[in-house]
Amino acid sequence: MNKIKKMIVLDFISLKPYFTWKNLLILLGISAYFYFIEQSPLAIFSITLIFTMIYSSYPFLLGDESGIDSLYRMFSINPQKVVIGRYLVSLILFVAMSLIAFVLYILSSLALHAIDLEPLAGTFFLYSAIYLVMICFQYPLYFKYGYTKAKILSMLPFLFVGAIGMAGYYFREQIAAILPRIAQHRGVILFCSFVLVLLIVTASMRTSIRVYRKRDF
Repeated sequence: MNKIKKMIVLDFISLKPYFTWKNLLILLGISAYFYFIEQSPLAIFSITLIFTMIYSSYPFLLGDESGIDSLYRMFSINPQKVVIGRYLVSLILFVAMSLIAFVLYILSSLALHAIDLEPLAGTFFLYSAIYLVMICFQYPLYFKYGYTKAKILSMLPFLFVGAIGMAGYYFREQIAAILPRIAQHRGVILFCSFVLVLLIVTASMRTSIRVYRKRDF
């Protein structure tokens, strides 16, 4: 466990140059722009989700450029600990960015003199599931091929989410019509979604450990 903590700290030290005021201002500007257009917290969480996905890939990018992953292998660090550490880094990033999104939503709502906290819980759970599924698709690719070779394939989740978003917008009236029926079984749907995401995360981590052990540096 101590090695995992050290690896998490090392990953965040490597990410530190990217946590700049410039990037924060870009996030603030884009989030505010889309929020005032859409008048919905979904807009802010969508932008922060994209930023989080970008940040979550940087440890692999820096691992390729600086040779950190090969250094782990030279010091005989258990691949399982490396994988667990990277997944925990992605989780910490998501929680931190979600807090930023929440603050941005409150500030934007105050600017419009209308704070509505009701949609936040559903929005958070939705984007948590999307983020975890995207990470679970990307990370095994990164662990198997490295960031440079896998970056094209890793864009597929963005295209998939974009396609879902476009389909949701196109069929918004039909979706709105069935939402009351879905709400009647909300507990069952949430439980099944939680179990499904948990299975996906478990399978992804096991796959990452297996392919990372076999990877040549």
